[in-house]
Amino acid sequence: MFQDAELFSRFTGWLFTHRQIRTRIPKGERFKDGEKELSIEIRQITDKERAFLMDYFAFNGFKLIVFGWDEFKGIPEGGQIWTIVRDPLAGDPPPWISEAEARARLSIGPETKKETCIWTLVIYLHYLSYTYTLIGRHPSEISRYVDAIFTKEQLFEAIKEWLNELAKENFQKTEIMTILTSESETQLYRRVSNLLDFLKETNCIAFSKEDNAYSQTLLGAAEVNEHYDGEIAYLVPKDEITESDLESILFEEQDNTPEN
Repeated sequence: MFQDAELFSRFTGWLFTHRQIRTRIPKGERFKDGEKELSIEIRQITDKERAFLMDYFAFNGFKLIVFGWDEFKGIPEGGQIWTIVRDPLAGDPPPWISEAEARARLSIGPETKKETCIWTLVIYLHYLSYTYTLIGRHPSEISRYVDAIFTKEQLFEAIKEWLNELAKENFQKTEIMTILTSESETQLYRRVSNLLDFLKETNCIAFSKEDNAYSQTLLGAAEVNEHYDGEIAYLVPKDEITESDLESILFEEQDNTPEN
């Protein structure tokens, strides 16, 4: 058990906020403020303290997972990444942020919950296509996170092309079609940017200024793997994403509660 309450508080507080601590970082990257100090202290943690931490996070609905450089590419030699991911078997693990905060980050102004949900799902589906489907990768292949590289422009153009095809095939306007075909390219680009910023802030993806490209992180890959079977199996894109797919995903269970 931890004898240093202050260290325990800083360590757990950091993981609840940032979700990962890197003991070493790749060349060209920088530690976050405060991360380097924790990365030094984390190397001194005993097996008993580590077991205590695992129990502590499990009690709070999370799994503590430690990835080593000898198991996964992308981690500098001798390095580790300590992460926590929501445990799908924990019953009802707490969300990373509140629903209100998520909507504020992902919406582009006053709009209904349904609109934000539809657009977030559409963009996320296409994000998954670049990190899994298009490179022939299964969600269980965590180590292939290093292959999941894409640009914002690629994602934006793919969604724009999909929307154009969807509009051609659906002459009869429905509520979903109206939502998906009423956006300007500028609005769509803002939505794509919002979701990528959100995934980056939660350390699911990283951005390389040198390559002007995004890549999935080990944490992001681990979280998809943990939740794939129980929560997001339906999010992995098929060869084609149709309006009926969206309807079955989004509105399988209807209720009469207000949307706003």
